[in-house]
Amino acid sequence: MSKRNALRSAILGSTPAFRKEIVTFEGNEYEVRQTTRKVRGELFKKCTKESGQMDALEMLLWGAIFCTFEPGSNERVFEEADYAVLSEQPAGGIVDKLGKVAMELLNVEDESIEKK
Repeated sequence: MSKRNALRSAILGSTPAFRKEIVTFEGNEYEVRQTTRKVRGELFKKCTKESGQMDALEMLLWGAIFCTFEPGSNERVFEEADYAVLSEQPAGGIVDKLGKVAMELLNVEDESIEKK
């Protein structure tokens, strides 16, 4: 098999394995998952300022919303409508922890985003 066909077969002919990490909060486990490239693009659009730089605090928040799931299911814990309530949570708390894990799984480098 050619290298071209081997790569095409590996990517197009299989179910991708998404990385995930379990985060425990108040005795309950939650799954933070790597997203698809498509969802990651939507997330980046929500966090990009007019200057073209991504906002680190927005990325933490939206990352928690887009990437936190009930373990073993496809049910997200948060909805986009939860943004306002989540943004009022304590800095450095569980929302930031979930967001930080999401950023790691999304391969977001701190240097690529604008910090406040």
